[in-house]
Amino acid sequence: MHQVQSYLGNPNVKRDGVIQEWTPDLVDEYSKCMKDPTYFAENYCKIISLDKGLVPFELYPYQKKMFNQFEENRFNVVLACRQSGKSISACAYLLWFALFNSEQTIAILANKGAVAREMLSRVTLMLENTPFFLQPGSKALNKGSLEFSNNSRILAAATSGSSIRGLSVNLLYLDEFAFVEKASEFYTSTYPVVSSGKDTKIIITSTANGIGNTFYNIWQGAVQGINEFKSFRVDWWDVPGRDEEWKESTIANTSQLQFDQEFGNTFFGTGDTLIDSKTLMEMRAKQPKLIYENGSLLIYEKPIKKHDYIMCVDVAKGRGQDYSTFTLIDISVRPFRQVAVYRNNTISPILYPDIIYKYAKIYNMAYVVIESNDPIRPEVTAEQEGSGDVEQWHYQRHEQTPVEMLDILWVIDDSGSMSPYQSLLANQIFSFFQAFLASAPDYNMSVITTTTPYLHGIINNGTPMPEMALANMVNVGIMGAGMEQGIEMAFQALSNPTIAGPGSHFFRDEASLIVIFVSDEKDSSAPWVTYTQFFDGLKSPGMFTPHAVIGDYPSGCQGINGNRTFNIEFGAGYWDLVNHYNGKWYSICAQDWGLQLQNLGATLSSRATYALDYPDPIEDTITITVNGQITTDWRYDAAMNAITFSPGHVPEEGKTIDIDYAVWGC
Repeated sequence: MHQVQSYLGNPNVKRDGVIQEWTPDLVDEYSKCMKDPTYFAENYCKIISLDKGLVPFELYPYQKKMFNQFEENRFNVVLACRQSGKSISACAYLLWFALFNSEQTIAILANKGAVAREMLSRVTLMLENTPFFLQPGSKALNKGSLEFSNNSRILAAATSGSSIRGLSVNLLYLDEFAFVEKASEFYTSTYPVVSSGKDTKIIITSTANGIGNTFYNIWQGAVQGINEFKSFRVDWWDVPGRDEEWKESTIANTSQLQFDQEFGNTFFGTGDTLIDSKTLMEMRAKQPKLIYENGSLLIYEKPIKKHDYIMCVDVAKGRGQDYSTFTLIDISVRPFRQVAVYRNNTISPILYPDIIYKYAKIYNMAYVVIESNDPIRPEVTAEQEGSGDVEQWHYQRHEQTPVEMLDILWVIDDSGSMSPYQSLLANQIFSFFQAFLASAPDYNMSVITTTTPYLHGIINNGTPMPEMALANMVNVGIMGAGMEQGIEMAFQALSNPTIAGPGSHFFRDEASLIVIFVSDEKDSSAPWVTYTQFFDGLKSPGMFTPHAVIGDYPSGCQGINGNRTFNIEFGAGYWDLVNHYNGKWYSICAQDWGLQLQNLGATLSSRATYALDYPDPIEDTITITVNGQITTDWRYDAAMNAITFSPGHVPEEGKTIDIDYAVWGC
């Protein structure tokens, strides 16, 4: 019977054209195998064991996970230690893929044709031990290919640019790809052949073999999630029977370097280096204490005045593969000390020089040595502008505490169109007080209009029901002038020698000053910038802040007056003054004034500005962390020599604020 059904006298291979008779049990078993490659491999695949000969393929847990990943992802890259069964696992999966999927072309490619054909022979051995009811029938079987009755085939060849050119490949398997010569050229020519189909697959397996090769780049890209590949790693301890005793025995019989390379999945440098990788691996050094970390930058020592530094730079393409790096070394001490390192594989070569210059400048205009990959002009000279020393860096720590004393002046537009907005403010003022009084500040509060600078009384901690009192005060009426001059009136109300009108004790020298403008028109005072000198002179840096509820930047918004919708113009002048002092502005057209006023109340009770202890800092060196997390939501004001947190990003009460910066020496 087998002689009739077999292929070219091979009793274990089913020939093309044989009609299979099916029973319910066979149908059920076929269905299980078709749905699950793991089930197929464990129940019907056999492999050669060095100790026991031909044995069933008993998959390790990580091999089962590997099968699942192959099924779930189009592009897979496997980094596995030696003798972990990665290749034989791939062979079982390839056979399953060919048997249970019709009209598929599977290509096995390796560094040498002989290696690829050896892989195909393993697939053939598994086929020969597969029951006939699972075999579709063979149309061709030789050392270079298998072809089945379902029009699927498996090819074996060496990795070259022409290996599969012109073929439509559904599954490409690359074995030990880290060892392929001219892998980049091969992959560049091959990838389009495979990637063109929406369901095509690529499986790449290898042990580590240095950095900078195509396998290394694909693996790193997969780990970082910047390419299409899904990474899978098999370490030596994943393989049953391997423990610390096995490790020590293996190292004793080989070397630590060899073990790390072949079993430790370690990528060593492969280029012609000044110090070979073996020596580097055997060297021992004391781990320096990290004092500062900002993403790609690690600093171990701050620059020391009069010390000389050298920066060694390597530039990559910034495409998520190789890294642009530099290391800063203090050469004024013996032995030399590494003081900082930078490592980033996404920084553009166009932007990287700015990073190099910044830190070379910080480290006393360090000497810069840059690797050149230009064979025609390998030497590069970079001239530095300027010279000097950086003093010891300065460090300030602050605990965010509520502002203890506040004088708050509301400037309310009293023109004819403001009636609905005065009502909204009065009706929602409770939301403001609820947030504002949470920190129990010592406060004075009063109201003026955009027409007159006279205070409408004073509200403070002793005022019963202050929210009701302020609600009555902000309803200033609509009999004011049509040319609103809110900034001018604030200037007059706060001018020396005394505050105009009743309540002359409103202004306190030791209190922070807040001015809140509420208007549906632009400011018609003198240009806002003419008032900054006055406001700067009123208080120490950071103790004066204006806020505003105005028309939206830059084109205004749609307001409502009764049943009528009309355009509200942008609050020019107010917006400029607020922006200059890093205050906050809110939309007068907002649907929810309660939320806006709640936010404003919380903002007033937290300190947003911190003066630096030393003048003329190097702005590029200013680093601010809040509870250990770096933040960029701040700006430096040279006139005040202070940093101010952006609106909405003021640290909450109890947060720790660290400010780190350098200052040029003489």
